[in-house]
Amino acid sequence: MRDSISYTRSNKILFTKMIEYLLPTMLTMAALSLDEFVDSMIVSNLLGSSAMAVVGLGSPITMCIAATYTLLGNGGATLYALCIGKRDMDTAGKAFRLSIITALAVGILFVLAGFAFFNPLTNLLCSDASLLPAFKPYFRGLLMTAPFIITILTLVEFLPPSGVPKIATAINLIANAFNMLMDYVYIKVFGMGVEGAAYATLTGYAVGTVLIAYLVLRRRVNIPKASIRLGDFRLMGEVVGLGGPSAVSQLGFALKFAFCNYQAVLYGGATGVVAYSLCNQTISIVSIFLAALVGASMPLIAVLHGQRDFRGETNMLKTVMRMNAILAGVCFAAFLLLARPLAGLYNITDTAEVALAVKAVRIFAAMYLFRGFYMVFMKYMQVTGRKAYSMFISVFDGFGGIIPIAFVLGLALGLDGLWWAFPITSALLLVIVLLWNRRIVRQSNGQFSGWLLEQREDEAEDVFDVTIFEDGQTISAASEALMDFCIDHGIDKRSATCAALSVEEMAVYTRNRLNKNDYMDILARLYADKIEIDFRTLGNSFNPLVAVPEDIAENIKVLQGIAGKLEYDYIMGMNCTRITIARKEVSAV
Repeated sequence: MRDSISYTRSNKILFTKMIEYLLPTMLTMAALSLDEFVDSMIVSNLLGSSAMAVVGLGSPITMCIAATYTLLGNGGATLYALCIGKRDMDTAGKAFRLSIITALAVGILFVLAGFAFFNPLTNLLCSDASLLPAFKPYFRGLLMTAPFIITILTLVEFLPPSGVPKIATAINLIANAFNMLMDYVYIKVFGMGVEGAAYATLTGYAVGTVLIAYLVLRRRVNIPKASIRLGDFRLMGEVVGLGGPSAVSQLGFALKFAFCNYQAVLYGGATGVVAYSLCNQTISIVSIFLAALVGASMPLIAVLHGQRDFRGETNMLKTVMRMNAILAGVCFAAFLLLARPLAGLYNITDTAEVALAVKAVRIFAAMYLFRGFYMVFMKYMQVTGRKAYSMFISVFDGFGGIIPIAFVLGLALGLDGLWWAFPITSALLLVIVLLWNRRIVRQSNGQFSGWLLEQREDEAEDVFDVTIFEDGQTISAASEALMDFCIDHGIDKRSATCAALSVEEMAVYTRNRLNKNDYMDILARLYADKIEIDFRTLGNSFNPLVAVPEDIAENIKVLQGIAGKLEYDYIMGMNCTRITIARKEVSAV
């Protein structure tokens, strides 16, 4: 029976979990983008293309708000996922609570600073005097949204690694549904003009705040337990370090959009701003899918990295890259073919505006053939701790590359240079990333390999890493295979037998507890002084460390007799059990 089984790791469990997270995450990203491209669409259809230009001029502030909740939410949630992967639940709880507290405080400071420097900021952001009367009241309302958006969207980042991505989706959908409804009410019914769009956003996220408070009180969202002391705020340094590259990317967008808005006005006037605003909307559309891939996969990858499951980590990254390649091709083709209908959706009807907008989108869209790959890698570098590398990608993509390239091309080609700057910058950055990766591989002495920096196990002497199906014959055969593996790699027969027996007993316990056959990942690491075996399965939570039914309790008694240490956690909808067996001091069975 053993000879007929392929003892290799498959991606079945992790891919199933990622797909389970993908749709809710995509809906969450869609809800976030509603505030950008659908909001702009509604405004432009109710008030005209000049109103869309006003919303576009406010995008640097929107990006600053986004940078703040990205810094705290993405950084905090990444630290949270890494900690639960390491089974450090106390630090995970502190990361959660400190991030939310800081988000609320920063949101309030954002409003105070915005109103203190209101006039200089409005004059800086809006260089077109004809748009300034509409922009000032819109900007005032936009500032008021900061505490609500920053706090809610920081908290929402923690929900997927907490195992409840559907709640994150519900909060965003409801908040943005109210946003769209109130767009119509404030603009059409109350006649508030473009400022009504800002107050509609404020109303939507106020509703989201009430909703999350209700879910916390009803215990549908669990706030991790942790006592916070003043010294614990040092963890915010780790949060900022992990979230920094993504936040800088958002801030880079703010600088980039402000500069490119200026260039659009300089070379094309209001018509140029309309065309550039439409290009920006394509970013929001693509982000629904690209950010969903990242959002569904990176919490899983962070947990795997915390568990030091490098093979699972690499498999997940390869899957995301393949899916991104398909997305890149589809998006590029769609914008080439549908640029004109897209302009129509935003009520761009003037002949000159339509011609320029269609041309701009078709050139701009070439960026999507390259950008997704290095954006996925930027997030991955955050998880693996290469902060400087991740920060470089963020800075170059955000403003360090695009602004000088757009400036030079603008001098050479005028307004066309602005559109071409985006795909040229993205292609150049992707080449830099690939060359940098090859350099890391050459200097790693075999620790890393491939274009994606696949990491080898560097602490364990040998690794037995398989996925099995939980039927009786396969379990027995896998148990025997592990025993042979241990003996072949120098483990004494007694320790090898205990390792094999622990795999069989844990697998049978799991199968009986879940009342179904399913896949199980088994990762056994052979160290100089111990054997460490990790089990991972999908399904409802079970804890082998607490009271169990009599018919399967015997399995746990055997495990407790073998293991020096038995640990269990339910992480992102996966049962994760670790058994540690001492090689020299194995308890009697």
